[in-house]
Parts: sequence; C-alpha cells; structure tokens
Amino acid sequence: MFRSSAIQSNFNKFKGQAKVVPLLLLLTLLMACRGTNTSGNEPQIKKTLETNTIEKLAVLDQTGTKVSVNAIPKRIVCLDTFCIDVLNSIGLEPVALLVHDESVEQKYFQEQGNSKFIRIGGSWYEPNLEDIAKVKPDLVIGSAGIHDGLRGALKSIVPLYLMYPYHYTALIKNVEKIGELTERSQQAKAAAEKFRGKLAAYQAKSPNNQTVILINGDGTNFYVQTKKAIECSTLAEVAKCPWGESSQAEGPLSTYIQYSLEQIIKNDPDVIFMLIPNSKEQLEKHPLWKELKAVKNKRVYEVEDPVIWNTHGLQSLSLVLDEAMPKLYPEVFPEPLP
Repeated sequence: MFRSSAIQSNFNKFKGQAKVVPLLLLLTLLMACRGTNTSGNEPQIKKTLETNTIEKLAVLDQTGTKVSVNAIPKRIVCLDTFCIDVLNSIGLEPVALLVHDESVEQKYFQEQGNSKFIRIGGSWYEPNLEDIAKVKPDLVIGSAGIHDGLRGALKSIVPLYLMYPYHYTALIKNVEKIGELTERSQQAKAAAEKFRGKLAAYQAKSPNNQTVILINGDGTNFYVQTKKAIECSTLAEVAKCPWGESSQAEGPLSTYIQYSLEQIIKNDPDVIFMLIPNSKEQLEKHPLWKELKAVKNKRVYEVEDPVIWNTHGLQSLSLVLDEAMPKLYPEVFPEPLP
C-alpha cells in the first residue's frame, strides 16, 4: 500500500491530449508558394509531408538507435516495469505486459483479479515474439542490455525503443523522448519537473551524512545495488551509497554485485534496506550480522513495497525517497515531504 493518499495520487496525474499536426495547413502553404497549378508538384508535396511526419516522430533511444514511427503510437507493449511507470506518468497505458508484471500493473492501474492488459508469455530475458506480434503493437519498449537481440526479429513488425538508465537525469531524458514519440511532451515535462521538485526539496534539508546499502541476501552472500542502480544513484543525491561496480559493463546485470558480509562491514553502513521480503530473519543467523552498525542501532528495514523499489521510474523513485528519507534522517523528516 502507498504511505498516504497524497502519494497514491501521484499515479493519477499528468493526463493530457495529443496535439494534432496541422498537415492541411502545410499543404495549403506549399500550394500557395507553387501557384495554382499543382499537378506537377504533387509527388514533391507528398514527399515533403511524409518527411515532416517521420522527422517529428523519430528519436534516438538509449543505445543510440533511431526509433521512428509513422503515426502516434496507440498500442505500446512494455517488456520491463519502468515502461509501465513511464507510460503512467505521461497519462498512457500499455496494451500488453509480460506475464510476471501483474503486481506492477495492480500498483499503477489499481486492477485486481483479471488483468486489463494482454499478457506476453516467455520470460524477461526471452519474451515470446509470437505473442508480441499478435498484439499488433505500434511500439515496443524494452531493456537495453537485455532485449537488444530482439531488434532484428522485430524490425519488420514494430519499432523497438530500448532504455536502462543508471541515473535519474538519464531516466528523465528517456521519459522526454517517449513523450516526443507519443505526442506527450507536455506531460513528460510535467512528470520530470514534479520529480525534480521532490528531489530538490529533500536535498535542501538533507544532512547528507548517512551511508545506505540496498541488498538482497541469502544468509551467506549479498547482492548489493551498485552505483549504476538507479535507486542507489538517486539516494546518493541525499546520502552516501558507495558500493562498487559489477563486472557486467552495461544493462540491468551491472546494477548488482555480490558482496560478502565481511566486505560490507568494511564500509559499515548506517542504514540497511532489505529488498527481499522476509529475508531479515535468515540474515540474523549469520555470526557477523550483529557486528554491523545498522544492526546494533536497529536501523535495518525491510522495504514496505518491493514492487516500488524495483520499478525504476520517476514515480517509483519519488516513493523510494518518501520511504527512505524518514528512516535515514528521522529528526529532519519525521514524515515524507508532500
């Protein structure tokens, strides 16, 4: 559940309508410039109009690949959870999601029971291409570093936009580009400004003197969010999240690194956030667990909503800050900021 109705209302804003491109006006102007005899100019006029439309609806995705659409996408398939957050933040809904993203769907669209969206089978690593094709999408949004191999297979079917930002500034750029493709630039700008405002408000009051770690643990080794994980890099704007980089150079797999408890003790974080429910009890059995500063000071927290901490969008990051800041600096932030 969300912490308050004010936070929950973040998911119902930024609704808007797409702008209409005045192609008829452009055609009229071209005809006026050429004179009344347009029979010989029709091919050139058609080419000019087509070029104008394509250029208006074309962007470079995070991999540097040009993604072009011939019309405003209406049927968008999400192959990762951040896509759901992005679309929701600009007032859109996907037409289809991966099978295992039901919990995210419920969080963002408040659906219980039967899904309102078409399900794509397969896995996150290998989504079912036939399922995607059956949806007849106008655009597919997936993860850079995971879904790159789909581009060739989908080339003749649908444009593929890939992203996996490591920092909120890169996330905002992706939101803005998807806003361009969907003619929702105004809503994208509003979503970005809302997040920037929330982060700036926390930055203005944060002592910025606490070390935080975000971990998945199994009692022996811990998978720690690295500096490339967007939750860690966002918290690094208001605290210290100094955990090293994975051997995986790019993509989602670079956002976690395996640590032993001995390695964690070297940096001895002030606050620990556990991203897996009910994992705290297992870790308490470890003989070195009680040596951690955060354990001694009773500042180990299982996150209230693991879905939010693993969605990686502007709205989810705002909620991560709202949950983390009162725990990092309870005297400064007894409650989340509005």
